[in-house]
Amino acid sequence: MIGKHLIFIFILWAGWVSCNNNGRDAKKAKPRGAASHGAKGENVEPAGKGAVSFDMARAYSDLFLEPGRLDSFIVRQQMDDSLANELQDLYRQRHFQFAWFAKDGLTEQALSFYSLYNYSKDSTEHRKWLDRRLDQLINADSLLPEETDSIMQRTELLMSWRFLNYINNRYPDDRERSEAIKQLLPVEKQDPMKMAAALIGEGEDKTDNPWYSLLKARLKPYVDSNRTDTVRKILINLERMKWMPPHPEGKLILVNIPEFRMHVSEDGKEIFTMKLVVGKEGHSTILFSGNLDRIIFNPYWNVPSSIVRKEIVPAMEKHKNYLEKNEMEITGNSEGLPVVRQRPGKKNELGQMKFVFPNSFDIYFHDTPHKDLFSKSQRAYSHGCIRLAAPRKLADYLLQPMPEWTKERVDSLLSTGKEQAVKLSSPVPVLICYFTAWAEGDHLLFRKDIYGHDSIFSKKLFVYY
Repeated sequence: MIGKHLIFIFILWAGWVSCNNNGRDAKKAKPRGAASHGAKGENVEPAGKGAVSFDMARAYSDLFLEPGRLDSFIVRQQMDDSLANELQDLYRQRHFQFAWFAKDGLTEQALSFYSLYNYSKDSTEHRKWLDRRLDQLINADSLLPEETDSIMQRTELLMSWRFLNYINNRYPDDRERSEAIKQLLPVEKQDPMKMAAALIGEGEDKTDNPWYSLLKARLKPYVDSNRTDTVRKILINLERMKWMPPHPEGKLILVNIPEFRMHVSEDGKEIFTMKLVVGKEGHSTILFSGNLDRIIFNPYWNVPSSIVRKEIVPAMEKHKNYLEKNEMEITGNSEGLPVVRQRPGKKNELGQMKFVFPNSFDIYFHDTPHKDLFSKSQRAYSHGCIRLAAPRKLADYLLQPMPEWTKERVDSLLSTGKEQAVKLSSPVPVLICYFTAWAEGDHLLFRKDIYGHDSIFSKKLFVYY
């Protein structure tokens, strides 16, 4: 089952790695000559050792970096020769395509790599600036990057710097490192049937990634029967699973958004699952990882400013007693909007408990008074947070290592109607992912692409004839 083979997006391999890369030779880099990437639609000749020519119309990204910008970045950052050469090689191999952005925004690879550094202890100014910038981009209502934007260029190159530091720590062997870069950052669109045939030709997968191995093993029948659409769907999810490291030890909470289900496991063994309600289209639940460290009983609901602006204020204008009727109150003002919260109680949108894993998107798990939604097969209704069908079951499980929090004590606390936060003795990792195809034993399971991520990814990854 999904929870049986649970893994984080990235392992904490590079948690201590900073963009300063202090462990390397401190010699400053001298820019090496770089060939122009050429115009779109042209066949471009090899730009460096190991590079191959390819049709620019088949490029994975539709944004390109001017080679001079890369040289200027290396000089400005006083990057040492070794890492500078790796960064230049990365972009030569890509014919100077952006690795993390396309004209429609951040790539899936960028979102996956972002999750790793949520765990990083690095506090350098580069990290702070890049994290703030990525938070802004991910939270943006719309994002249309331009390749000539200097801020976008800096963001792109800092992401690649981080990525190379991660790869160098994860794969000390040169051959493995080169193969990892090739596998994780696609360079050009491919024919899906040829791509699938090449994977099958590699034989049995020998990685320690069970999700990837199980799904890959189910690919051949669909290639043999020439079911191109299904092959595309499998390949898209295999690409997502490439970013998954070996099994973590201990507890893990995994949410698969298209499945509308949570999986709770310990040491890779599933303990229980639970139905969920996730964000509706336009309020998509963000994909990321974090650490659940608190349960808040009888929570206030601090209404997000976007909901206040779009829903609460118009309702207040139509109905003078709207706040009182919904047990809400104004606690202040911010940027011309009232600050609104809903008091604990039966009408509270968070129900009786809230599960907090700190993140930049203010997403959390919570109870709900709208229990009827869990009887539906398609459960994308929320504003982005994740509603739980059985929140008390999760709370009791998380409190097991804290014997002072007996079920009777929790019952007593809930009956008071007063908000109280309980900090967990050991935070539990949370992974929110998006798999529309995966394998369970001998079976291949599919779910609808509720946010359209597969469709966007497919246009980047595959050639359409």
